[in-house]
Amino acid sequence: MKEPVGWAWRAFEELTPHQLYDVLALRQAVFIVEQRCVFPDADGRDDQALHLLGTAADGKLLAYLRAFPPRPPHWPASIGRIVVHADVRGSGLGTAVVEEGLRMIAERYPGAAVRIAAQAAAEAFYARMGFVREGDPYDDEGILHIAMVRRGE
Repeated sequence: MKEPVGWAWRAFEELTPHQLYDVLALRQAVFIVEQRCVFPDADGRDDQALHLLGTAADGKLLAYLRAFPPRPPHWPASIGRIVVHADVRGSGLGTAVVEEGLRMIAERYPGAAVRIAAQAAAEAFYARMGFVREGDPYDDEGILHIAMVRRGE
């Protein structure tokens, strides 16, 4: 990454209208347009999540994910909608956004496992960060996915 990225965690209510627009526009550009996957991105869960925004000095949203706390009695925390702007892919920002998500979960929920629904093509990427496949691959809107879990420490 050539320029520094500023990380900010926001509850849904804390997102400004411009930040929310940028989040939805980036998710739409990648998940719906680029990956040609028609699905309801606005799934009714954003208001329950914490949102991680990775922005450039000029305010451009470069990376994003949303995180959910563990749910009693046995559900792990989860992260999802992990996305990096096309302009900065290959810069290490994908690893950085996931690491920041894992850092926050470890800080707020010590010992919590973390679950993701990974695109199967990214399995090795997530495995390098300690995630392990659980179960068989499944089709999610035309893209092969796998459940992966990273055990809490």
